[in-house]
Amino acid sequence: MKNSLVGKDTFIRTLPPYDNISNRTLYTVVSVEMITKLISDGNDVLTDVYEKVGLTASDMNTDVINKVPIVTLSGGGTRVISIPLNRLEFKNYGGQEYVRLGIGIDLGPLPIDTDFTDLQEEILVLIRARLGINGVSNIVQISKIDKVSIDDHELHVELREATRETTVSSFIQLEQTERELDSMTQLNEQLKDCIIQLKQP
Repeated sequence: MKNSLVGKDTFIRTLPPYDNISNRTLYTVVSVEMITKLISDGNDVLTDVYEKVGLTASDMNTDVINKVPIVTLSGGGTRVISIPLNRLEFKNYGGQEYVRLGIGIDLGPLPIDTDFTDLQEEILVLIRARLGINGVSNIVQISKIDKVSIDDHELHVELREATRETTVSSFIQLEQTERELDSMTQLNEQLKDCIIQLKQP
């Protein structure tokens, strides 16, 4: 374990009496050394590691007998801490990686005065429902402005409306099917109850 820990970035959970150390700080394991080695190198392990948290020479001697190494970690700026390994629990190495994400949707060419207010709110509600996140919605222009003829504009409007109606109709059918399935499930459960009652003496 000694060699595998050194250099690792990790979150930790400390056991008493070291439990006042933050478990939300990302630490780097600087070294893992046996107590006898640290003492031979001139380190005052008893004072710096044990007595400062209320432990005694007896506690240190017990760790020496059990060959418990001292783990030194750095984190939270320049802070360096040393803890006996038997009073330390490592959580997921490196923690969970986070990055700021967004969803980009290319809507294609639309009239420049298209109002997205309601759509933006619906999207934000859906994001809250699915991800539990209060997102931020912005309208972004991703191409230069072009002009189309009135005839082409009206054709595009008709095509979009037809697509919208078809999509809404599909959603309505899906919701209706889900309601019917729920009703059938409830009926099935009622039939099971009736069969059980009929079988009873």
